[in-house]
Amino acid sequence: MTESPPSEAHSIVSGQEYFHDDRLSVAKGAAFDFCASARGCLPGTRVELLNRVSKWANADVGPDSDGDKKAKTIFWLNGMAGTGKSTIARTVAARLLQDQGGQRLAATFFFSRSETDRRKAGLLFGTIAGQLADGSPAYRDALFSALGDDPEISRRALREQWEKLILQPLTAAKETRTIVLVIDALDECESEDDVSTIIRLLAESNGSGSCPVKVKAFFTSRLEWPAELGFQQIQGEYENIILHAVPNDVISSDISAFLTHELNRIREEHNETAEARLPKEWPGEDHIKALVSMASPLFIYADTIARFIQDQEIGNPREQLSKLLKEGGHAITKPSKSPLNGVYMPVLNQLLVGVGKDDMDSTIQEFREVIGSLILLSEPLTAKSLAALLGKEKAKINETLFHLRSVLETPGPFEPTRILHLSFRDFLVDPVNKDENPFWIDEAACHGELATQCFQLLIIKLRKDICDQSNPAVKRTSILTGTINAQIPDQIRYACLYWVYHLEQGTAAGSHLTQDQIGWVKKFLEIHFLHWIEVLCLLGLGYESISMMDTLCRLMPVDEGLLELLHDIRRFLLKFIPITNQYPLQLYSSALFFSPRNSRVRKSFYHKSSGWLPPVFAREEWGACTQTLEGHTDAVSSVAISNGNDLIATASHDGTIKLWDRIGFCKQTLRGHTGKVYSISFSSDNSRLASASADGTVRVWDKDGVCVQTLTEHEDEVRSVSFSDDDMYLASASSDKTIKIWDRKGDCPKTLTGHQHEAVSVAFAHREFCLASADSEGQVKVWDKIWDPKGPEEQIFTGHKDWVTSVVFSHDDGFIASASLDGTIRVWTRTGACFIDIAARPGSSISFSPDDSLIACGSSWDESVNLWNINTGECDLSFKGHTEPVTDVVISSDGDWLVSASRDKSLKVWDLSNARNSGGKAAEIEDTSNSIHFSIFSNDKKWLATTAREERTLKLWHRITGECVQDFQQTPDEHWLSSTRTKVIDKVKLKQWRGRDSLSPNPSLSVRSMVFSHDDRFIATGLDDGYVRIWDVGKGKCIRTLKSGEGYITSLDFSHDGQRLVASSLSGGMTIWSLTSGEVLSAFEKRSDPFCYIAFSQDDKYIASASYDNWRTVKVWKCEDKSCTFESHSANAEIVAFSADGSCLASASREGAVQIWNLKTKKNFHSFQAKGEVYSIVSVGSGFSIDTATGTIVVGASQDMTAEGKALEVPRPIGYGITAQGDWITWCEEDVLWLPPEHRPQVFRAAGPTVAIGCTSGQFLILNFRRSSRSRGFDSKSMDTTRRSLSAGRLSLGTSRRSSSHRRDKSQSSAHRDRFW
Repeated sequence: MTESPPSEAHSIVSGQEYFHDDRLSVAKGAAFDFCASARGCLPGTRVELLNRVSKWANADVGPDSDGDKKAKTIFWLNGMAGTGKSTIARTVAARLLQDQGGQRLAATFFFSRSETDRRKAGLLFGTIAGQLADGSPAYRDALFSALGDDPEISRRALREQWEKLILQPLTAAKETRTIVLVIDALDECESEDDVSTIIRLLAESNGSGSCPVKVKAFFTSRLEWPAELGFQQIQGEYENIILHAVPNDVISSDISAFLTHELNRIREEHNETAEARLPKEWPGEDHIKALVSMASPLFIYADTIARFIQDQEIGNPREQLSKLLKEGGHAITKPSKSPLNGVYMPVLNQLLVGVGKDDMDSTIQEFREVIGSLILLSEPLTAKSLAALLGKEKAKINETLFHLRSVLETPGPFEPTRILHLSFRDFLVDPVNKDENPFWIDEAACHGELATQCFQLLIIKLRKDICDQSNPAVKRTSILTGTINAQIPDQIRYACLYWVYHLEQGTAAGSHLTQDQIGWVKKFLEIHFLHWIEVLCLLGLGYESISMMDTLCRLMPVDEGLLELLHDIRRFLLKFIPITNQYPLQLYSSALFFSPRNSRVRKSFYHKSSGWLPPVFAREEWGACTQTLEGHTDAVSSVAISNGNDLIATASHDGTIKLWDRIGFCKQTLRGHTGKVYSISFSSDNSRLASASADGTVRVWDKDGVCVQTLTEHEDEVRSVSFSDDDMYLASASSDKTIKIWDRKGDCPKTLTGHQHEAVSVAFAHREFCLASADSEGQVKVWDKIWDPKGPEEQIFTGHKDWVTSVVFSHDDGFIASASLDGTIRVWTRTGACFIDIAARPGSSISFSPDDSLIACGSSWDESVNLWNINTGECDLSFKGHTEPVTDVVISSDGDWLVSASRDKSLKVWDLSNARNSGGKAAEIEDTSNSIHFSIFSNDKKWLATTAREERTLKLWHRITGECVQDFQQTPDEHWLSSTRTKVIDKVKLKQWRGRDSLSPNPSLSVRSMVFSHDDRFIATGLDDGYVRIWDVGKGKCIRTLKSGEGYITSLDFSHDGQRLVASSLSGGMTIWSLTSGEVLSAFEKRSDPFCYIAFSQDDKYIASASYDNWRTVKVWKCEDKSCTFESHSANAEIVAFSADGSCLASASREGAVQIWNLKTKKNFHSFQAKGEVYSIVSVGSGFSIDTATGTIVVGASQDMTAEGKALEVPRPIGYGITAQGDWITWCEEDVLWLPPEHRPQVFRAAGPTVAIGCTSGQFLILNFRRSSRSRGFDSKSMDTTRRSLSAGRLSLGTSRRSSSHRRDKSQSSAHRDRFW
């Protein structure tokens, strides 16, 4: 889909137009001038400070005018709360905006703990990027390109965002200038680790090799530990001012100047309209001094005082001042009272003016409901949205807000209302004030009430397809922002995001939800769970739901029955959020359909699924695999879990390292290696990650993803790395036969040279300085006393007979385990004795469980993950799901889950806790050993025949019911196929039959090709050994066995009159038999280029063939005398078919190159490239129906197929298909149904509304799609096209009645082509 260009919106920086893109996540209201009434510094105040900041901001980065200093990249203004930091930051930003045409000011971000968006570090760089694009068209273009390359960049780690959203687009813009970022209240960022990261990233922005634009940052924050630590790490690289260290007389002077200015202004404005004028000397020096005494040293109090006195709607300035001085005097004379009383109580008391005693309680209660909600909202709302959330009239909300304008920011009807300072919130909820403050708010109770209000709103407003898109595969980013905002107004958005937050905040630490609250949760989830997730996904926030479920589970009593539903929901989200966050309406199709039959979510909501989905699915329960993570483009070679289980790191042969969060989102991709990455290891404090590569280097990365060291002393590939337990040393094993030990400086103080072959694995002990290593000849070494001048002590453990793939210490260091390609895992004592020899499968990496009772090992033989009991040697747990060898496994430190990596480019997360609790062995159902080899539809489309690779079976399935009605199975001790009756359907009498032929037993045989007769009465199968069997479908027995040359049967076809069968074999021969007598009617001599496909003409006089040669030659043979009547060496064909009238021949390669030949002129008159793999070609009149992966293409049915040189239109494929990646079922090339990784096809076939999938997991699915007016997959235009095609006969044979293995098994096909080319 082509991305639309970025839209324009009002700038949050300068009032002009700014970049807007739905893929770029930004924080609303984070710019300095977003709040129109926010004040800057009064002229004449903060003069020295502002001059110093201005000098820094206007100086270029580099030597200053004196030549002996450098202008620092960062300026840090810190001070205690309320000292005016934000006011100064706004003033700095405003001045920069005015200077040099605003070119210096690039962007601003004002953090706020009280607003969710503005406390998230993850939105900082997206917001800055949106503002930067405002002033630079070149940067805007580069940013748009970056978003196209990675639409999920806003969710990545901070460093990756900084590089891809800021530095790389700035570099691409090719501008040379200095810009300033103003970032206020950094201490209010919710993640302490992110604070240090932001400081470090900005400090590094102008390092060597950086972009031509010089970036400077002005920070403000309180002097709190996260910020202080961050600035300590860049000591000497910033300027700073400690605001509260400014002398008191300077602060008091500035506050006095501010109050004098403001009160003089208030007096003048009052005197312009009021009859009772204030005297010129008002308010008087004494009153100013008293107010300064109340406010000092906090400017926020001075600002509140001025706002209160100014509010003439409540009282005249003289009365307001009197109230303040009176309350302030009480606060001073009564130490028990909060010092905030003197400022905020006069404001609050205005609410009770004129209120009778009878109405006093109701007025205060109204205040608590409205203002209590307002100050506890996780993000601010407009008065209208707040009224909708609370179920109150907007006028009532406005009435309450009107009296509190001196402590609230109420910019207008379309902007959210905010408190001016957190101290107002703190004052209202402070338990110390409970008895003395009549306006005191019970924070927990108010949160609980807000949660209830969220439930009440959502239960009424949520519904399926809330944005009325209908298309089940509509992409979130293709829906207009205006549509989403209109259908999901602020109050619904807020309720969806924060109902769990309010439940949590309303529950005391260590307590659980009340039964009433549990009732609300149960009711909401049972009715609206999918609708709620749909809204979150439409907002691009679907991943947030997983952490919400975790929170709910913690809040539930352990014996609460609702926990079962919550756990089921969490499994549902882990599996499907990655796709539904992009395609929200797949919740009602793919997510529901591919959930197990007994899933609570499926049971509750399947009736809400898309109407065209069949209600049949094989899986009963959730498997042990909770997630499959995809993203690497080559084999995943290594996996590591951070200490604390927060991050998963993976290394790949694609040369990259990826960091994933616990819910499966890829936070960051580390690039730098120039070869395959073989191994990774976290340091125990998670501050570093080491990687080993085929490029011969070891790289050490910091927690921000920066490569801080590249270690280059190895002379060959580095195969393994491991940190010592104290993180002081790093060991690496290399194909150069050495083990190197590196210190934290990157020096190599020790090289161990005892191995005579490639060193492939290394591991440190956990509690002592000792390490183990293994090599490619099966030897394990343990190295002790490494620093001894006489040389380390070396123990050699022998016993393995092949490459040792992994060696590891148990957690108590009592055992050493090694896995080998010889199929064993050996557990050794520290003395070198073999404690147990486990007869496992050829394995890859191994990992001990936390209690050292189990060893996890991935198999390179059968793609399984197995946990072996080190005491019994038995396999306690076994999981299957990968489709290629498992390369690495690691168990989490809590023992609850395991991660496996595979050559299939994926990693899987397995649930160990539930698998253990299930009792006995637990095997995952994704067994890839019996995957479907290939499949064909019968001509009447009632039946589907399939063969499976390992079971070597031929099965017949009913297309509508999806049930297997007949199973022809080759048993190990008998060389025959038996038909087992399973069910009688549509009056077809299927009988159990057993019979023998004269063939010798051979359990290795499998079906290589098969074909239905044209009347569907028979199926012919060709086997490995060159034998052909004819099966009577109605009687269910083998009626004839035929022999055709040596090697397996490559292709079969029945004559149209049903009297003959032709077969070709790998030996190069082609044989025609009589079906009535079984005699050979004709045998074509053996060839060096065997036929890969053969087909009878409609009149049965000719046979067309495609050959296994360099050109995949097409030929036509006359059956009567075996002469060749047509030959083309340019066809590049693997499939051939005659037209019904015999005038034309069509050929196609698997890759989609289609050619049509005029057999009279022997010329190619039409060629085109189909978009997907071609499965079959069948004749339709004088034309052809070409079945491809993207749908059915009908060519020439209504055209003159014999007219040479005539341009023929190639129709668009119609019907169901599959994308090139195999991840979507399509309808007329439009995505319809997403397929999870384990259900992606090895074999795909479609006929009319039926789709058959032979899954990589070994399952076989038959999907019968039904019409639905709400699905674009069945829009009227597409259906009419299909009906016309059917009525014209163009689709009657849209799917092949036969198949041969060379077109179904890519690996086999490649092998055969390689052999004969």
